[in-house]
Amino acid sequence: MKNLSISVLILVISSLSILPSGIAQPNFHQHQSLKPGSDSCWQYVGTPGFSGGIATGTCLTFDYLGNLYLAFVDHAHGNHASVMMYDGSTWTYVGTPGFTTGPADYLSLNVNYFDTLYIAYQDASNSWKASVMKFDGTDWVLVGTPGISTGAVAYTSISFDDAQLPYVAYQDNGIGGKLSVKKFTGSYWVTIGNIGVSDGVAEYINIVNSYVAYKDYANGGRATVKMLDAGNWIVVGLVGFSAGSSDYLNLGFDYYNRPYVAFMDGSEAGKATVMTFKSGNWHNVGNPGFSPGMAAFVSLAIGYPNVPYVAFQDYPDSLNATLMKFNGTGWETFGSPDFSDGHAYSTSLALNPDGLPYVAYSDSTWGFKAVVMKYDNVATKINEPEGSSFSLYPNPATSAIIIEQNRDGGDLISLEILDGMGRKMADQEMTGTKTLIGIKNYPPGIYFVRFRSLKASNVLKFCKE
Repeated sequence: MKNLSISVLILVISSLSILPSGIAQPNFHQHQSLKPGSDSCWQYVGTPGFSGGIATGTCLTFDYLGNLYLAFVDHAHGNHASVMMYDGSTWTYVGTPGFTTGPADYLSLNVNYFDTLYIAYQDASNSWKASVMKFDGTDWVLVGTPGISTGAVAYTSISFDDAQLPYVAYQDNGIGGKLSVKKFTGSYWVTIGNIGVSDGVAEYINIVNSYVAYKDYANGGRATVKMLDAGNWIVVGLVGFSAGSSDYLNLGFDYYNRPYVAFMDGSEAGKATVMTFKSGNWHNVGNPGFSPGMAAFVSLAIGYPNVPYVAFQDYPDSLNATLMKFNGTGWETFGSPDFSDGHAYSTSLALNPDGLPYVAYSDSTWGFKAVVMKYDNVATKINEPEGSSFSLYPNPATSAIIIEQNRDGGDLISLEILDGMGRKMADQEMTGTKTLIGIKNYPPGIYFVRFRSLKASNVLKFCKE
């Protein structure tokens, strides 16, 4: 199956003065913090469509202080790269918008332990070779010389060594489309291992620390992972270990430093599959092909304690974004499926320091501008404040919630429920240590329970699905 190319799609759109027939026009209504629809537990992060123009190749990451960043190809600035940061209420540019010298593609944004932002990309101003820049606190500066590859590149990916110096992996068309990896010494770039790490053409390249994963055309387009050992790249398990082709391949690690890969699985009609390496072999995590339909733009993140999450475009049914997680025995949808307003391209998943999932993408409803959303529920630690005298469950809830006194908080004397806009939904007097409240007729969304007792005052939050 030939994959849908976002670059081709946007090229077509950019050549027209209006969006193509059948694509919803941007909705410029007043921003609401909660996504309207059947699952308002998904919340916008800032204003949807916050980029100045079309945003492609979205790449989302957190630094170690919990700051959220998004890199994208910025069509409002000549298809150059831009990076924006969320300051808690709005998205602002990091440095100069469109800071690359020329048009950029295949963006990879990452941050080292010193909270320095780095970006690797295909650099059109240097014969489409690989270039790397970092943010010096004021603006973006080149890391070494530009155009570090032998030839034109694709699928650039950036990570860091133990000294927090950058590795960059990419498909190098100067060596027949093989995978190449370079490292910055602090002064210049050097090739790590053989100049061609793969035996043949490599696509969907991901480098994380000293591991690199790629779609291996020398082995039927199946997944291969290699690791750096004493300056040489050695195979982790078997070459081409996946059952079928491995488009949109992503690499991640759990808290035991065990590698995982997620990909669109050609042996499962293009559905999503996740595998992990243990006991000397690669094994499926749950069932292979677990997504409802084909999964494009697959993005993987591993949360605590070793819980894999996968975001993807549900292709070709709705083309909207869906997030799924592994619950220990099988894969389940996290919130409602197809949660984006429109078609979601270049889905990029990141977890904040508390394990809350954030998903970025280019949304057709918002004129293919950037949108970031987060899912807010009890599984991501939003419910009970530390030291609270009361608890609330289940959360999310569908028909009723229970409020229970955990310890001596005094007799509960008043309780009210407010919706996300602050409107009062319920107000009642009550006593006792456990109270059942019906919410079946409440619209889906985030609600707040505000109550007072003789000894304590608390506000708890819950999600009505």
